[in-house]
Amino acid sequence: MKHCIKRYLLLPIFCMILICLTGCWDNRDITELSVVSAVGIDKTDDDQIEVTIQIIKIGTVKAKEQGSSDEAYWSISKTGNTIFEALRNILTTVDRKPFYTYNELIVIGEDIAKEGIMEVLDFFERDHENRRQALVLIAKGLSAKEVLNAKTELSTIPSLHLLEVIRNSQASTKIIEVELFDLLRDVCHPGKNAVVGIIEKIDNEKEELKIKNLRVAGGAVFTKDKLQAWLKPKDTIGYLIITNELKNGIINIPDPTDENKLVSVELKRVKNKIEVKFKDNKPTFLLEIKAAGNIGEQQSTSDLTTKEMVKKLDKEIEKLIEDELKKIIKLAQEELENDIFGLGAIVHMKNLNYWKKVENDWDSVFSETQIEIKVDAKLKAPGTVKKALEPK
Repeated sequence: MKHCIKRYLLLPIFCMILICLTGCWDNRDITELSVVSAVGIDKTDDDQIEVTIQIIKIGTVKAKEQGSSDEAYWSISKTGNTIFEALRNILTTVDRKPFYTYNELIVIGEDIAKEGIMEVLDFFERDHENRRQALVLIAKGLSAKEVLNAKTELSTIPSLHLLEVIRNSQASTKIIEVELFDLLRDVCHPGKNAVVGIIEKIDNEKEELKIKNLRVAGGAVFTKDKLQAWLKPKDTIGYLIITNELKNGIINIPDPTDENKLVSVELKRVKNKIEVKFKDNKPTFLLEIKAAGNIGEQQSTSDLTTKEMVKKLDKEIEKLIEDELKKIIKLAQEELENDIFGLGAIVHMKNLNYWKKVENDWDSVFSETQIEIKVDAKLKAPGTVKKALEPK
C-alpha cells in the first residue's frame, strides 16, 4: 500500500521531468516554468475580464515549511477584453511563463456566472494546457480574486489548502464537486442543467480574509450557461443521491426507542437506478435508491442490535432519504422549473424522436413529469452492530 501511495505522489514529478527532458515541440526547462495551482475569473465594473492566477514558488515551498517568512506563492491579477488577453497581460509581470498543466482549481465570480460562463468554458476547452480535472467553484458574494487572495494558516499554498478542505469533507452531504470536464458536458450536452459548488464567506468581518473564513457548501444552479439560483447546503443531499454523486455522508435519524434522541448513520454506499417509461406519449420516471450504512453514534443507551431494532432503523433511513428526494424534486419542478438531475438526458438516449419534439421546452415538460421513488436501506447485519456503552 505504501508503495502505491509513493507512486501516486511521485507521478506528477515524473510527468514534469518528462516534459522537460523529452524532445517534444514545446520543450521547456523546469527552471523556466511558473506552476499555476489556481485560476480565478471575474468581471470588473468597466466590463473588463479580470483573471487571477496563483503560482507556486517551487524553490520557496520547502523554505516556507522550515519557517521562512517568504510566501511560497504569488497571486497575480490582470484585466483584458477577453480571458486570453488578460492572461497574456499577466505575462508582462512574470519572468517565467505560467504552466497550467497542474492547475487544480478554477473559481468563477458571481457576475461572470450570471452573464454566462460559455466564454470561460470556450477558453478552457481550447487551451491544451489546462486540466479537464480541475475543480470548478462559483464565488458567491465575493470575487474569485478575493478567494485566491485569502490567507492560509495551515498550509503553504492557499488554493491547495482549500482543495484539501474539500477532499477532507467528502463525507459531507453539503458539498457538490464538479470538475471542468463535467461542467463542459452539462452545459454543452442536452438533457441536464449544471449545478456547481459554491464558495462563500461565513462571516462579515472586515479583517484580512482567510481560508478559515470561507465555506464550500451548497450549489449554483444554471440554466444553460447562466446562473439561475442557489441551492442551500441542506438541499444538496437529495441532489447528490439522484445524480449518483454521494460518495458517503452522515445523516441523523430518530432513535426508535426515544424520539428525543438521535442516531447518527454513516451512509457508505448509495446507488441509484432511473428508469423511464412512456404513457400517452408522456415520460414517467422510476427512481430506485439502494443505500447501505452503519451506526456512527447513538445518544441513547438502548439496545439497537436486535433484528427488530435494525429493521426500524432501516425504515427511518428510508423515510429520511425519501423525504430529502421529494424535497429536492419539488424544488426543481415547482420553484426552479429546471432539470438539474439529467432526466432529459435519459429521455434523449431512450426515445430520440420524442426528445426532438420536446427538447426546446424540456424544462416545462420536466416540471409536470411524474417521478416515483423507491428506497431500500440496510444497516449492517445485527450481529455486527455494536451495543451502546452504559455507565455502571
